Amino acid sequence: MTGLLDPEQIVAQYHDILEPLFEMKGIEAFEFVCTLLQVGTDESIGWDPLQESREFVTDLSALSGMELPKKRLANAGRTRVRLALLYYSHLMEMAAPYHTIANLLRVRAGMPYVDDPFFHLVPRRPGGKERRRSRWMGSAVGTHQKIDEIKRMAEVAGHPRVGRAFDAFYQPDLLRAVHESGFVLRGGELLMPRGPRARAGDEAGENTMPAEWLAEIFTRAYAYFHAFMKLETRARKEYAKLRGKCVPYEIELKALLELLFDKQEVLQGFKVHWPNKLESVFRRTGARCELVNVKIDSDGSVNLYMGEIHRDHHPQTALVPKGGALEYTPAEGSDQPPRWPKGLESKPEE
Repeated sequence: MTGLLDPEQIVAQYHDILEPLFEMKGIEAFEFVCTLLQVGTDESIGWDPLQESREFVTDLSALSGMELPKKRLANAGRTRVRLALLYYSHLMEMAAPYHTIANLLRVRAGMPYVDDPFFHLVPRRPGGKERRRSRWMGSAVGTHQKIDEIKRMAEVAGHPRVGRAFDAFYQPDLLRAVHESGFVLRGGELLMPRGPRARAGDEAGENTMPAEWLAEIFTRAYAYFHAFMKLETRARKEYAKLRGKCVPYEIELKALLELLFDKQEVLQGFKVHWPNKLESVFRRTGARCELVNVKIDSDGSVNLYMGEIHRDHHPQTALVPKGGALEYTPAEGSDQPPRWPKGLESKPEE
């Protein structure tokens, strides 16, 4: 269902709105990488809900475009509408895109990545006691709250259109009707007990959504999340040129950052090489998540263990004792350890 809108044109519009969020320039590279990887700790089997959502959406899109067997379906037109409603509901309720968008906005606003950017919205326990933080605790937060938070963060980060775009397709009454099976299809319209007309005070009118209105909502929702997923995939691929390279990460401590990629050249993790031959590693694969010297702090930010800080230390870094030498582990696929770049001895002035 596309109505009078050109889906490709709408995708292009949302692509232009979201694209600035995926530019690494001008922000902390490490926080940006953590956002793309959705770094977390309780993912022992390689939990990647964004990938599952991407495949789910692809499946639904394919089903919606298939020729339906008329002998088995009394009204193929209504079946397509029901598939579109399921498609729309899943698009609007996917947790992973909201988490990524919120963290992209946080990073652009100069804030650190956190494992759950909506945790502060989780209701407190009776007596005001704060709930224990855990991955995806934000599932207790409603979609409307997530969108409101994204709108707020978008204003802070200087990208207000990212949040305002939801106004064109987010319909909480429609979502509620789908979740509760509280709607009826009549001709080309959808009727539900609560809706736009009820909010407008038109008590005499039925709460209906015409086919053209539904088509526009579906098209815009599809376009927004399709643009997001396209940009997210591109971002995880476009840094493949850095494979096997170690770039300065923490200048004061002389740490090097290596990005890790899978066989398809898609970003799947990072490795921080410390000058004392220690490594901090996060890697997400389909089978498991590897975490070495990486933990999530109580505030949800990523903490890397770097080893002992020496009081009497090397003139270039406190991670190496006086008289010692800067030693790094080799990058993946290499047997030669990297070296700290000459001429980069201290953090440049702001």
